[in-house]
Amino acid sequence: MPISTQISQILEGFLQLVYPPGCVVCQNIIQEVNKLKIVCTPCLKKIQVVHPDFTREQILDRLNPCHLDHIEAVFQFDEIVQTIIHQIKYQKADRLARAFANYARQSGNNSFFQQEGLVIPVPLFKAREKERGFNQSHCIAEGFYRESGKQICPQLLR
Repeated sequence: MPISTQISQILEGFLQLVYPPGCVVCQNIIQEVNKLKIVCTPCLKKIQVVHPDFTREQILDRLNPCHLDHIEAVFQFDEIVQTIIHQIKYQKADRLARAFANYARQSGNNSFFQQEGLVIPVPLFKAREKERGFNQSHCIAEGFYRESGKQICPQLLR
């Protein structure tokens, strides 16, 4: 392990000792570190994964007319997911966006990785992206599709 990584881990451990991390959802001190680091494990375990057919049955089949071929949802949208998304959007948490997307990828049905196509993150207005410093859709796409080999094309929509 490189010395810089060891120093980084020691400093992070010291910071957690002096200023223990709090969960952004329930505000409790995080007892055990998990993949998201700022969401406690009990809150993370409450997030519900949706059934693979959910989007077809609950969304696409109800749209008339529907101009979408496919749409995916990994988690049931609830207060926990909403809090994490608000943290990403309004607290400039681009690293959380990538980590949460990676967690979603590991939690959900990944059959759509085998489908051909491009990943096109929804763009922000230029002023909003400048204000935030990043596009959360692009960060989420990077975290979600990092290991899939799919090409992410943020420049295709305006």
